Amino acid sequence: MKKIIIVTISLLATYNLSAQSIQRSVIGAAGKVSTGGAYKISATIGETATRSYTNSAIKITQGFQQNILAITPLPITGLVFNGKRLATSKVELNWRTLSEIQNRGFYIELKKSDETEFSTIGFVESLAADASKTELKYQFLDENAHSSLSYYRIKQVDFNGKFEYSKIIAIKNSDTYSNLKLYPNPAIIELNIENMEGNSVEVINVNGQKKIYNVLKKSEIQSSIDVSDLPKGLYFLKAGNEVSKFLKQ
Repeated sequence: MKKIIIVTISLLATYNLSAQSIQRSVIGAAGKVSTGGAYKISATIGETATRSYTNSAIKITQGFQQNILAITPLPITGLVFNGKRLATSKVELNWRTLSEIQNRGFYIELKKSDETEFSTIGFVESLAADASKTELKYQFLDENAHSSLSYYRIKQVDFNGKFEYSKIIAIKNSDTYSNLKLYPNPAIIELNIENMEGNSVEVINVNGQKKIYNVLKKSEIQSSIDVSDLPKGLYFLKAGNEVSKFLKQ
C-alpha cells in the first residue's frame, strides 16, 4: 500500500516598499543650487506604523498620518427651561445651565397660539464671564404676557454668532390659572376670597355686565363679599390682574 505524504511549506516573503524619497539641495557659490543623491526610505511589511531615519542633520519620519479630530466644547450644557403664569398678563420664565463657554446670552422668543412665527421679546446676558463649570440660574419676567395660550423658547447665542434653540414650552391661558381662591363655590350668601390685592373687586356676569364690590378684610390673605343679591348663574370675579369664576346659587 502506498502512502502519500503531503508537505506544506510556508514561505515568509519580505517586500521592500519605496515610501518616499527626498532630494538634497545644496546652495553653492553665487546662489547656485545643486542637488545630491536622494534619501530613499524603504519599509518592510509588518513593520511598525512609523519609523524615523536620520542622515546627517536631516531626520525623516515615515508612516501613516492619522486625521486629527478637533473637539469643540459645547457652548452650554445641562439646559433646563420652564415657565409659569403669575397673573393674567404676567409670565415668569426660568432656566439654568451646568456649564458655559463663550456664551453671549439668551434671546427670549414668544409665539401666540394664533401666530405662525416666534418674535423676540427680550435678551438676558450670560452670567459667565468667559467660561463656567458651575450651575447658573436665569429668570425673565414677561409683564406684557398675552392672556391666551402662548409658547416660549430661548435662543442661546455664542460670541461667534452661532446659536441653538431650547425646547418650546406652553403657558396656558389666564382662564385656566389664577392665584385667587374662591369659596364656597357655589356661593349662596357670602363669597370668601384669598390671595387678592386691593380693596375692591369686579363681578361680571356672562353678558359682560359688571358690578363693583368693596371687600371685607378678614385677615391678611382672606376677604369676603356679600353676593346674596346676585341672581343664580355663572360669574367672573376680577381682582387686579387676577380673574377667577364662581357659581351663585
